[in-house]
Amino acid sequence: MLKESLLAAAMAFPAWHGDQESTEDREVRLNVIAQAIDEAVAIATCRNENSSRERSPSQASSESKDDAEKSESQTCKRFWHGTPRELGFLLLGQAFFETRLALHVHAGQCRVEIGECDGGRAISLWQLHHGYHLPVERWRSLAGTDLESTREAAIEASRALSRGRNFCKGSLEGAVANYATGKSCQWKGAAKRVRFVRRMLSKY
Repeated sequence: MLKESLLAAAMAFPAWHGDQESTEDREVRLNVIAQAIDEAVAIATCRNENSSRERSPSQASSESKDDAEKSESQTCKRFWHGTPRELGFLLLGQAFFETRLALHVHAGQCRVEIGECDGGRAISLWQLHHGYHLPVERWRSLAGTDLESTREAAIEASRALSRGRNFCKGSLEGAVANYATGKSCQWKGAAKRVRFVRRMLSKY
């Protein structure tokens, strides 16, 4: 359900003016983005973990002690404490505002000579920077239009937004501001982005 809603919203976005994609190719790529966000949201909110742990009494009783301990050690650690839809559309909105979902940026082919992608310091649809929370080796792996690269980038963007939301006492505006500034819960562009996200939430 979330994936379909995200795709419907993304299809309504205007394409970046320089993209040379056919309508069919763009739809395929937007489908990848929607699926990547959906999978990132599942990880950030432990959505799949919650459903997979609903076992019947017979299954639970037949589980060995070793299996139980292994399951406990692999328990998902939720890091987004808002709703899955909220995070999903926040990720889509951030990608749109950061890059307009431009094909060349998604593919890791930023025109750094004219300052795109912060002169090469940012990567992916979410314009992520490497640093304390994102080692450079992993950061380099986040460019690409394939599902895996896009999903991993969405996961890192989810983590950054979650840190900001927690730091700013649950505020979506604060999460966006902290994402943009890296240190503050105030940023002039935050309110506009959150209004955009809330419009999508009400429409899709």
